Amino acid sequence: MITIKTILKRIDSPCLTLQKGDGYYYFVYDSGDLWDTHSVYTNALNHMSLEQWVEDGKDFINRVEGVK
Repeated sequence: MITIKTILKRIDSPCLTLQKGDGYYYFVYDSGDLWDTHSVYTNALNHMSLEQWVEDGKDFINRVEGVK
């Protein structure tokens, strides 16, 4: 079973949270200096694999931090 806690533990970033919206989830990046959000349009965590969640979260972090 995929949980928010499991996803965040695998991504391993102190700046990232994952929140549930109405019919979607969204990552929030907050480093104190940088802040942004990224929506993931899925109703349930298990509609994506753990690997997909981790990849999406890490890609978002890289985009926010300007890593190419």
